[in-house]
Amino acid sequence: MDPDPSQQTALAWAADQAARRRMPLCLVHAEGVPTGGYRKTAVRPSWEEWNQALHEAGEHVLQGAVAFVEDRQPQVRLSALLAEGRPAWVLREQAREAAEVVLGSRHLGRVKEVFSPASVALPVMAHAPCPVVVVPEPEHVTQERPYVVVGVDGSAHSAAVCRRRLPAGRTARRPAARPLRAKTGAVP
Repeated sequence: MDPDPSQQTALAWAADQAARRRMPLCLVHAEGVPTGGYRKTAVRPSWEEWNQALHEAGEHVLQGAVAFVEDRQPQVRLSALLAEGRPAWVLREQAREAAEVVLGSRHLGRVKEVFSPASVALPVMAHAPCPVVVVPEPEHVTQERPYVVVGVDGSAHSAAVCRRRLPAGRTARRPAARPLRAKTGAVP
């Protein structure tokens, strides 16, 4: 789990996927070993104080994530795990029992994603025994309701797809549809 509450795209995707597939969802937050830059104090706290602070922060992150999923997809069977260790290692171990692992991405760039010690996605993808889905955070967020653009060419096939994929009525989480009619011919 990402401790930043604004980074919830992967969490939303995982919750929606679990609901669609009628599968349980296990939220995992891994706390690594704290570094010297953890607190800006003249005297470094003891290991026990660091461990307690990290544990409390991790519990807070998980509680927020559980509340988010329960609100978004209340029918999903949900569990949460706070683990100690490097996040990539913890997630690889948890992947042994998983049907799928869902990770977020913060657009680190190729070099940082491969060589950064903070990289999680690449080591998990390389060693997980199940599919790994990396869901990037959107680069630009607008206040406008999300929508799906549907290309319609007038054929029976496209009409059938629209009927199947765009059921009547919208819910709060279902994006609006914006039909687009394509015309063939010369472009002016």
